[in-house]
Amino acid sequence: MKDTNIYRISDIQKAYKCSYSEAFKARLLLFFISDNVNELEEMLMGLKEKTT
Repeated sequence: MKDTNIYRISDIQKAYKCSYSEAFKARLLLFFISDNVNELEEMLMGLKEKTT
């Protein structure tokens, strides 16, 4: 996992007015996306090609 100060739970809570547990889950999702951005981009491009 990358630097944990990038996505602070308190900042997510303030921005989205959500509970601690929701912000925690959102932070995990943000880390997953940032750690796997290349693979996710390839998957999305593959889906786009199938629909066009």
